Amino acid sequence: MIAYIALYAKNNMKTWDDIQSLDLGIDYNYQDTLDKRVHGRMTQNDVLKLISDDTYIKVQVYVEQSIYQGILLDISAGGIFLSLPILPMLNDVITVKCLFSNKNITTRGRVKHIKTLKNSYNVGVMFIDLPENIKDFLRSLYVEKVARFGK
Repeated sequence: MIAYIALYAKNNMKTWDDIQSLDLGIDYNYQDTLDKRVHGRMTQNDVLKLISDDTYIKVQVYVEQSIYQGILLDISAGGIFLSLPILPMLNDVITVKCLFSNKNITTRGRVKHIKTLKNSYNVGVMFIDLPENIKDFLRSLYVEKVARFGK
């Protein structure tokens, strides 16, 4: 049967334009996918439930010559969202260090989002050069989170 269809197509169709499109009745809006994130995010509570008995995860941020203590708000293989006592500038490249599950994650990132709060700043940082083994570790944590607790 397949050979017959291929022979029929070869003899009767000259270009891709000769092939009729199928109307499957599916209404797909690609714009809906633009808001989807590439990397699954985990809140601090998600990470704590998976790997720690602590009440929060401390993060050190190196900005220029200074070190600041921050708190992880969420993390993914693509970046980290932090609460910081200082205000970095948009597009600043900073070094972020956090330790959890016996994994020391130290990497550079670019400041992409800042929200000013009363006594601190929530800062979104996109990782620049996160090593593949750390990306894999964070992805595996996300998979475990979804398996155990759902999205």
